[in-house]
Amino acid sequence: MCSISCPLSSSTLNLTQFLCFTCLPIHPQRNRKPQDHFPKWFFAIKVVILGVVLHVYNYTQILPPIILLGLYPLHLYLSLEILLTLLKVVLTIALGSHLEPIFNEPYLATSLQDFWGRRWNLPVSAIFRSSVFIPVRQVCQHFMNTEWAIITSVLASFLVSGMLHELIFFYVTREAPTWEVTWYFVLQGVCTVVEVFVKRKTFVGRWVVRPEVSRLLTVGFLVLTGAWLFFPQFKRSGVMERDSLVNPWCSLI
Repeated sequence: MCSISCPLSSSTLNLTQFLCFTCLPIHPQRNRKPQDHFPKWFFAIKVVILGVVLHVYNYTQILPPIILLGLYPLHLYLSLEILLTLLKVVLTIALGSHLEPIFNEPYLATSLQDFWGRRWNLPVSAIFRSSVFIPVRQVCQHFMNTEWAIITSVLASFLVSGMLHELIFFYVTREAPTWEVTWYFVLQGVCTVVEVFVKRKTFVGRWVVRPEVSRLLTVGFLVLTGAWLFFPQFKRSGVMERDSLVNPWCSLI
């Protein structure tokens, strides 16, 4: 099979690898030591936890709504990670190349910037970075300073993500958009910008927040805002309980 030299690397790619890496949101792994490395058996624990969550759905009639809204984020994350990890294993074997991770233990995020930029759905983050963030920033830099151009491009990325999720929700639930999901991502974008701005202030540097506390605050904020704006539409349609293993595929963006 013919091979193609990769201009960004000293290695060569065969035609299949070249087509996959060019057309699909996958990339060969550059760093074999991820930021947060867990043993392989940890994946089995996630599978077991997902099984427990799916079993709990059998008791939705007696569970308080607040419990369901708490299960949805866990269900969505575990389903996506397990299914996409299995797909990654298949592609790794087929292509003969280690691939970049899809998730980087998002529950360990210490900030919104860390969660959305370095841990959650990394291939899609890369797509938004190249297709929305960078073009918007380049355009905005012509008529505003760099800082405001970055802020605008961050907000634009979250807005586009929210609108795409509205389209996905319409496809999954067949219900008219309520725009709650769009507002969820707009809120995440605004809070991420505010978070970065606050961290740059001198007085914040005097505060030392333990990683355990920052993780609890970050995940708590994501879960609470998700229960407020992201998951109610799922709950109203009953789509998570009705088709619990397939529908998470529809939230890849």
